[in-house]
Amino acid sequence: MNKQVSSTIITIVIGAMMILLLEGCATTSLTQISAFGKATASLADDAKKAFELIDSSTIDRKMYDVAANKSLAPKDVTFEGLFKESDSVKYQIRIAVLEKLGNYAKALDNLATADFRKDIDAASTDLYGSLSGLSATYKKVTDTDLPLKDDQLKLIATAVDAIGTVIVETKRRDAIKTIIIQTDEAVQNAAKLLEVEFGKDSELSKFVHENLTDADGSLRTAYNIQKKSPNSTFNLRYEMLVKIRQMYNAAQTSPMLFDNISAGAKKVREAHATLKTAVMKDEFSSAEIAKQIGELVTFAKSVHSYYEKLGSKN
Repeated sequence: MNKQVSSTIITIVIGAMMILLLEGCATTSLTQISAFGKATASLADDAKKAFELIDSSTIDRKMYDVAANKSLAPKDVTFEGLFKESDSVKYQIRIAVLEKLGNYAKALDNLATADFRKDIDAASTDLYGSLSGLSATYKKVTDTDLPLKDDQLKLIATAVDAIGTVIVETKRRDAIKTIIIQTDEAVQNAAKLLEVEFGKDSELSKFVHENLTDADGSLRTAYNIQKKSPNSTFNLRYEMLVKIRQMYNAAQTSPMLFDNISAGAKKVREAHATLKTAVMKDEFSSAEIAKQIGELVTFAKSVHSYYEKLGSKN
């Protein structure tokens, strides 16, 4: 009897270990999917933050408030912000395409790493929202439909739903496989658009560089006015000099920001295509995927560095 009980216990333990090993392998196999999602989302998030800081830098009129003679302060339109009125339709919508692509990648990462069904549901909601937003913004920029049809979205929804209340890793992998295959053409088109629109020689890049350069000149004029003011203080002048340095650096390095965003978008496109090829063979990791994700991370870090330097108070 004791031998039978012992045998049963051993069988249960071995069975449990096999389940853990299988789940461990499944989780590991999704590591690169998660890494792709994180890197793409980081690129998009930091690019968006950088543009917000660029815009707020040109809006910031506090430099004029410290000028002794406000009537002499330059009336430069760049201080109304880079992306206003008609420009907002043209430029903000392109930034929105990048943001939605990042949201898609973030949802993919969350699906790959979710531990509970409620997290799967939240990630799937974000996924559908990002794809819907990506389609809408792409349409506004190009006046053409993104190649993502309702029947493809239904396939994705069915696959995600099949993951189950208690997460089944094989079903999770099947869902991610379906998502990557069905969205690849849309991701390719959106990323290609960003690759072109955010190039360092693009219209947007030149526009931002010119406006930052003009804003830098305006700040220097305001600083010279402040120096002659009897109410001028060291702290105020120092704050202005910090702002001038930031504006100058932002202007000088803005082409590189655009170059990194463009190159990052290209790498997103290439990495997603490689993922599609891999998952179609039921492979979720490879040396080539790792290489491309590593390169994508490099571009994302460069964009993050630009954002951090622009936002620094020192």
